[in-house]
Amino acid sequence: MVLNFQDGLYAQTGTRRDRNNYCRRHSASESLMGIAKSVSEKPKGSKNNVDYNRLYEYAERYRCVNLRNLSRGMNAPAATLEFRFPAGTLNKDKILMHLASIIFLCRLAWKTRHTKADSVGWSLDKGYHKTPSKAGVNTFKVLLRKFNSARQGRYLKYESQAFADHWESMQEMGLRMAQQYDRKVN
Repeated sequence: MVLNFQDGLYAQTGTRRDRNNYCRRHSASESLMGIAKSVSEKPKGSKNNVDYNRLYEYAERYRCVNLRNLSRGMNAPAATLEFRFPAGTLNKDKILMHLASIIFLCRLAWKTRHTKADSVGWSLDKGYHKTPSKAGVNTFKVLLRKFNSARQGRYLKYESQAFADHWESMQEMGLRMAQQYDRKVN
């Protein structure tokens, strides 16, 4: 999901964080994505620690999502995912949009781990990826549509007073930041 939505994730920051060395983009051709795809296609109940170990062995720290700390143990409390796309900010709407995006992606990934309903394919030839000068806005809009239509996203509004109070404004801020991101395409 991060591979497909990374333009929208980076775009909501309004910066080109994807161009620095601390949170580089993922690529469909990198080994990690090949392993993740093969693991995701395995039937329910057939995934094991070997699959898990292969994921973190091929993960790199300074990517949009860092899986390296999974090596701390599959069931250990210290095993973590680190989302590196958010830019530093004190703006409440930006912070809430980043948090909501992360929670949504985690919930959707958990829901779709054994089913294809609401899942995202591995192909990057979707319409919203095709035009680099509009990829941020287009991908962010697709992410928002999925966010607002899938139960895993909609329910965030009712689970947190902060999300409820800023539901519209955080999405509007994300869209403004995505427009700013796209203006910096070159």
